[in-house]
Amino acid sequence: MQTTQVPIWKQKAVLRLLPITFLAELGTVALNFFAVPAYLREDLHFSERYIGIVLAVYLVSEALFKGVVGHYADRFGRKRFLLIGPLIWTITPLLTMAIPDTWGQGLFVAILLLRIADGLAAAMVWTSAYAMMGDATSEDQRSQGMSLLNFCFMAGLALGFVLGGEANALANSYKASFAAAAGLFFLCVLLTSFTIHDDRSLGSTAEEEHRLSDVWRCFREIPMVFILGFITFVAIGLPAPVLMFFAQDIYGVDVNAFGRTLALPAAATLAVLSLPMGMAGEKIGHRRAVDLGLLVCLVGLAVIGAGKWSDAIRHFAFVIPAAALVGIGFLLALPAWYAMVSRIDERRSGLYLGGVMAVQGFGAILGTLVGARLYESDPFGPGIGSALCLLVALVLATIVPTSLETKNASPAQGQREE
Repeated sequence: MQTTQVPIWKQKAVLRLLPITFLAELGTVALNFFAVPAYLREDLHFSERYIGIVLAVYLVSEALFKGVVGHYADRFGRKRFLLIGPLIWTITPLLTMAIPDTWGQGLFVAILLLRIADGLAAAMVWTSAYAMMGDATSEDQRSQGMSLLNFCFMAGLALGFVLGGEANALANSYKASFAAAAGLFFLCVLLTSFTIHDDRSLGSTAEEEHRLSDVWRCFREIPMVFILGFITFVAIGLPAPVLMFFAQDIYGVDVNAFGRTLALPAAATLAVLSLPMGMAGEKIGHRRAVDLGLLVCLVGLAVIGAGKWSDAIRHFAFVIPAAALVGIGFLLALPAWYAMVSRIDERRSGLYLGGVMAVQGFGAILGTLVGARLYESDPFGPGIGSALCLLVALVLATIVPTSLETKNASPAQGQREE
């Protein structure tokens, strides 16, 4: 008897998770990728180098905690971390607003310390969310589930810059976006409390099956996977701290208008395409989706970087389609990548997802630091460096998925042998 599978967008466990991840990403972008950089540069007059340091500290904290959080999420369940993370995030922007401007360099240090707490919150939320999506979806719908998380990611990315810019403009203060972010995270806390079921039973297996040393073991088992993740996220991190400044300095788009004029239409379009691209990735296979996605991103970044040498290519008629290619490649590759990682060992999906995300976080950190420095000498430097990293990642991607497929087969094989 053939059973009809419920479409991914009708599954209650999936639908409960989506608004929480959307609010979390919306608040994350408004806080750490808009409010903090805009406040430091436009209000406190810190240089891009300091902004890069702040973002790097946030990313270091997130990366350091992800593997450990993934381990404990497997052991104790995901919900508690999906709740504690937004609670931390609700407090940190309010504390940032409360720091006196007269503290000078002490203000900068205090902001760094609060971003460490933000990194811990991010590790809790994203590791738990991706692992929970893996738990909620079947094998042939997992990439679609990850694509729906991408939908929330892109929607939050689009509206986060808009929310931050509009809040600042309305209040005529660069601190207003911090209050807006705190409100979003509090909504996230409420939704998690009342809509997400307790999943502690997922981690109720024998104590010896969930050792903290497993965090290091997963690094040793699939080293090429971590190398690819690291290099790819170096490419992502390079333009991250200076993207809205690039739009302002090269194309004359005001920082507060960046979200409304560029980020919103671009990310909204990509959000709509998230699920179709995830379905396309499942049809062509996860390995091909990763390869093709990286290639499309590389082409888009190469066109944008070519604007350094050609005023004609620097025109919006070339830049907008090139940026669209980067987004489409991202939508195709990332869900397939996380779907593959979540299959390595489904009993420890949080551990493996957390480990891979941790290494990717360190790649983004390096990219953020280097990108901020490159921008000071050449605004096109981060984009060109990102394209070169993706070229290396594309070569490695032809090797890495094979090792993943081999590892994916091992749990099932072990079960058959038992």
